[in-house]
Amino acid sequence: MSPSAPLLGTLKYNGGFAPTMMPAANSPAINAGANCEDHDERDIVRPQGPACDIGAVERRSVEDYLFNNAFEFQGGAVLPRLRSPTSRR
Repeated sequence: MSPSAPLLGTLKYNGGFAPTMMPAANSPAINAGANCEDHDERDIVRPQGPACDIGAVERRSVEDYLFNNAFEFQGGAVLPRLRSPTSRR
């Protein structure tokens, strides 16, 4: 990856247990990684393209923020959905 602007989103909850910075669709970090973990911070399978993305999160071609954000609506409150750290989808 060249020393250009990484084109990352703001630090926010994109799913998972920690805030992350989602790469923009035109980010040079997309498909620029090598030797990455098999799942990103949100437990999304890597890679989603020909190579993994650089950083904590793997950008998918269509991000479903409503239903894949690791939160569920329960009794009037939005609570984190808990998963075992060893579980995989």
